[in-house]
Amino acid sequence: MSDRSTDKIELVASGTATTASTTTTGMPTRRWSEGVLLFYVTAVTGTAPLLDITVQIADRDAASYHTHPSFRKPYQITAAGNYALVIDGLADKMRLSLTVSGTSPSFTWGVVLVGKN
Repeated sequence: MSDRSTDKIELVASGTATTASTTTTGMPTRRWSEGVLLFYVTAVTGTAPLLDITVQIADRDAASYHTHPSFRKPYQITAAGNYALVIDGLADKMRLSLTVSGTSPSFTWGVVLVGKN
């Protein structure tokens, strides 16, 4: 069994209400080779609410982010619950691009990245 260290960062504060499309702040991830995104969705309201999540990465000196190759199709959340998404090939920085759709949609949630060396 390998002795790998883990650490976590909060990408979206627990209890955040998201009602419109947005992008999270880029977080440094260069110290990890892989990780798990943990989504804690406590409430979803609206008619046909949909939250599309795209993982974006960038090099340290890059002025722009690019869609992570493993996430060309957005990860979709439509209901309350706990979700986990494994990510490998982390770059120097990572963020989430969020697209909210539906009629009067609202998602109350939080996201944590558990990174592994």
